Amino acid sequence: MNHIEEKELMRKSLEKAIEIAGGQTALANLIDITPQAVQQWVKRGHVSRKSAKPVSRATGIPLENL
Repeated sequence: MNHIEEKELMRKSLEKAIEIAGGQTALANLIDITPQAVQQWVKRGHVSRKSAKPVSRATGIPLENL
């Protein structure tokens, strides 16, 4: 997988995680962070390294996709 495909997979995985959680604020509440942090992920197109494991655990999205 090339870099562009990898970035697209991360973006789509983030969108799916938000959908599973019930929205950006719901995802933030699930993993005890601010909604603004989730907004920053959306802006960047990927979850922060620090939060990837909690997002994976909370949503079932594979860690390697985040």
